[in-house]
Amino acid sequence: MHVHTTFSDSTLTPREVIQECLWHGIDTVAITDHDTIEGVADAMAAGKEVGVHVIAGVEMTAYDASCEIHIVGLFVDIHNEHLLDVLARGLEARRLRVFEIVRLLRKLDVNVSAQEVFQIAGEGAPGRPHVARALVRHGHVETFPDAFKYYIGNDGPAYVPKYQLTAAQAIGAIHGAGGVSVVAHPGARLPDESVRELIAGGVDAIEVYHPLHTYDKEKKYLKMAEELGALISGGSDSHGIAREWSRIGSVYLGRGLLHKLELRARSRRPNSK
Repeated sequence: MHVHTTFSDSTLTPREVIQECLWHGIDTVAITDHDTIEGVADAMAAGKEVGVHVIAGVEMTAYDASCEIHIVGLFVDIHNEHLLDVLARGLEARRLRVFEIVRLLRKLDVNVSAQEVFQIAGEGAPGRPHVARALVRHGHVETFPDAFKYYIGNDGPAYVPKYQLTAAQAIGAIHGAGGVSVVAHPGARLPDESVRELIAGGVDAIEVYHPLHTYDKEKKYLKMAEELGALISGGSDSHGIAREWSRIGSVYLGRGLLHKLELRARSRRPNSK
């Protein structure tokens, strides 16, 4: 219920994601690329050929009080005009961010071009991971993590803040597109108070099951979901071979929990059956 493709920052194309699902006996998968839904149609077409059901999704990046929040949208209408407009504005901001990062790198005598970064990103939304790959390609750093450590990490000399969509705007776009909103991987440094505020602000579910969550964290978020009346979600957060610890099939969501999420989405689409 949380899988990325080459349309954002995974190494797997939508068709390769479907093939991985077949290998692991997975019959339902949600495509949730960062701030884009462009890979969903390709995945749906590939899934239809082999009997893998694809749920249309997106992982939106939002900010509140300088805290970065990731909100997964599931069962969204990929033709919804407002959602498309919000994502288009975010994509343009991503491109402008790349140009600014490249400008700062050049001031440090680290030469990469924005055009090359866009080429590496391909059909995906460009971002820092693509800049990092360009830095490795030209020998400015030895490894992908080094690019963030020395240059483009949050404390690096070529760091440029992201376009700041608010959590309320992201939630509104997801719900307006008939989707279900999920607090993604809260165990990755998101304060508990922020999780509670997001649920109070209308988020439907908590991503309880995630490769970064220990058993104790799963128990904590299960209890929090029960206390707050939130639904439960989970997923591998797969990025292909870029993250070996989060491969497709490493985290499953039970069909009963999936059904509850789907019912919530249907409640936002009165004409759906």
